[in-house]
Amino acid sequence: MDSFDATRAVVERYAPSLGVDGIAVAVIVTAAIRDLVYSSDDVATRIDELQFTLGTGPCLDAFQSEQTMISMVGTDKGSPWPLFDVAVRALDVGAVFALPVGTEPTVGVLELYRRDAHPWSPVTAARAARCAGELASAVRRDVAGVGDGADDPLSRASVHVAAGMMAARFRITADEAVVRLRSLAYADGVRVTQLADDIVARRVELTDAMLD
Repeated sequence: MDSFDATRAVVERYAPSLGVDGIAVAVIVTAAIRDLVYSSDDVATRIDELQFTLGTGPCLDAFQSEQTMISMVGTDKGSPWPLFDVAVRALDVGAVFALPVGTEPTVGVLELYRRDAHPWSPVTAARAARCAGELASAVRRDVAGVGDGADDPLSRASVHVAAGMMAARFRITADEAVVRLRSLAYADGVRVTQLADDIVARRVELTDAMLD
């Protein structure tokens, strides 16, 4: 992504030493407003998309708590993210790591995954923390240099537009509309961005049944 060159440069410099199979970086404003600004591969994109659709997962908790969150998929008993773990297991992923990017305020999350379920070594965990620390300034520079993101293939602008349409149609708040979008997408087994695109393009009609 040309508009996030600084973010990409930091990630790609650290990636070989992190012992993971994929990396993503998400910029987060609230639980309902977030965008994926870097993704190394389709699986990393899908992991982030699942958390956005479900509204749960280590990424959001890392952002809210400003602490590293780890999901050892399939091995954690009593996981705080059971729906997420089930969905990620289907992607042949064994572990997901989420680190907050920046402090006071946190501007996003560094998301990493491994195919196996082995935890990080202390040395690797420290490297990931340094990567997240350097990403804070890189993300801020990149965000300051981009426009509305409408032409960005990773942008979730359509979600916010669809939420606005739903908010106006059903007289609910934008955050409530995003939550409703997530629920509908999950129930239909589609990505929330796909459903949003269909609503914006009016391939899906806004009906009262969406509030049931």
